[in-house]
Amino acid sequence: MKKLVGNDIQKTRYLFDEFNFYQPFIFSIFENQYDGSVYVDNHEKINWALLQTPFLQHVIAGKPTDECESIIEDILF
Repeated sequence: MKKLVGNDIQKTRYLFDEFNFYQPFIFSIFENQYDGSVYVDNHEKINWALLQTPFLQHVIAGKPTDECESIIEDILF
């Protein structure tokens, strides 16, 4: 997993467009209203991403792979 920084997080915005819930939390990160983090599985070819908000909410978007549970666990804990 690679943590995206700065405007690089905008590369994943399309993955989160499909969400009908948590939109204020999700897009507050993309609009730089709040600090948050976006992690991707592969920087060159993004399959899935994890968005972490300062409000203790996490959203996974895209097509997670089988090993994503252990990767996410490492990031969160």
